[in-house]
Amino acid sequence: MSGTTTAGSGSARTASNPWRNWAGNVTSRPVREVSPASAEELADAVRRAAADGLRVKTVGTGHSFTSIAATDGVLIRPGLLTGIRRIDREAMTVTVESGTPLKRLNVALAREGLSLRSRPPTAS
Repeated sequence: MSGTTTAGSGSARTASNPWRNWAGNVTSRPVREVSPASAEELADAVRRAAADGLRVKTVGTGHSFTSIAATDGVLIRPGLLTGIRRIDREAMTVTVESGTPLKRLNVALAREGLSLRSRPPTAS
């Protein structure tokens, strides 16, 4: 695959530059990078990678000192997959798209009168 192709709002492209984490101590050269804009586009990217025999890794901001996001296969950038999908007040859970930055999540939760828990609940 060469250049950029667009499916819906997301895109896939041949990775021409190496990926680096924020600290610069980890680099990798993915075959392609994909920025899906929907769950369907994400599923298509994973199916295509499987058909091509490639491993898939996803990366957020790359804020890790480990090589957890490094890949020579397909690198998924979920930045277009953002927002709250569901709030279950009874279960005290919120389902969030994988590319939602924490600062945006905190703002969205505050609008709902909610916030992130900073520690696990203790047994009573």
